[in-house]
Amino acid sequence: MKKIFVFLIIIVITFAVFFMLTMFTNLLLFHFVNINKISYSSEENVIIKYSDIGFDKIQCECPDSNCSYKSSNLKIYHLENGVWKEILLNDISEKGCVNGTLVIYYNELPMCIESCTSLICYPKFLNMQYVYEWDMKTFTEEEGVCGNRTYNHYEKIDAQKGTYKTTYGNAEAVFEIK
Repeated sequence: MKKIFVFLIIIVITFAVFFMLTMFTNLLLFHFVNINKISYSSEENVIIKYSDIGFDKIQCECPDSNCSYKSSNLKIYHLENGVWKEILLNDISEKGCVNGTLVIYYNELPMCIESCTSLICYPKFLNMQYVYEWDMKTFTEEEGVCGNRTYNHYEKIDAQKGTYKTTYGNAEAVFEIK
């Protein structure tokens, strides 16, 4: 009888630890990233596959809402003088020039405000796979003139030849552009 009681206590403690890990951390969430090859010519696209498998932190959602926003933690770095430097994959400009007039854009993050009648929270098991096709373009900050004002904006340019790595969470894959 004592052995059964000890066994039940161990099961309850194990479940409690597992529940706390899934509720407050993503220690049980594993990231994977791979690329379709390790060497590319400059006119090819890099196919990056990345995935989440495991339990994520506790998720809360409103089932009667149609709001959704997913940002990716996928990053690409270029090796420059022995240091990995993150490259910009998107235009993050807040300003632009339209017919000689400087305009400011407010479209960085989609905003969604709705009322929620019921909120459901639970640990979420993820087995998600994503694909990103990188066209070997990056953005660089440039100074421009609009009317009589100077401003900074981002220009799309070809990626330099060299060594790159892509990361997603703790996973990474290295490749080269020749």
